[in-house]
Amino acid sequence: MLLNRKSKDVHISIPIDTARLLCERAEERWHTRANVVQGDRRKTIQVFPPGMARMGVGHAPIGSFVLVMGSPLPSQAMIAHIEWDVDHRGSEDAIRQAINSLVGWPIANPTVRGHGRAGMLPAVS
Repeated sequence: MLLNRKSKDVHISIPIDTARLLCERAEERWHTRANVVQGDRRKTIQVFPPGMARMGVGHAPIGSFVLVMGSPLPSQAMIAHIEWDVDHRGSEDAIRQAINSLVGWPIANPTVRGHGRAGMLPAVS
């Protein structure tokens, strides 16, 4: 079966503690199916459909994202790549929403794409 995958390189810098929280919550929500391997600097985290916390056999991920720990600075991490599978109802927005949902605040919104300000509070004018 060929998968209809699309992907995008992104550069979303977040504090290292936020990255750890993201990994912990992915493991809590999707268990070992999230494929988070502790100790690896580069992590690819599988994203499953919303509401699939208690996964059964046969549920496919809708996409994934790559998290690079210690980049661009040792105190930061970067979401470097997102991928989604259109055939499994994945989309760029669905992956971004999943990231935001795991952390609990909008770190992956398109308005902060590639600006290095993700995970930070917006400036007050």
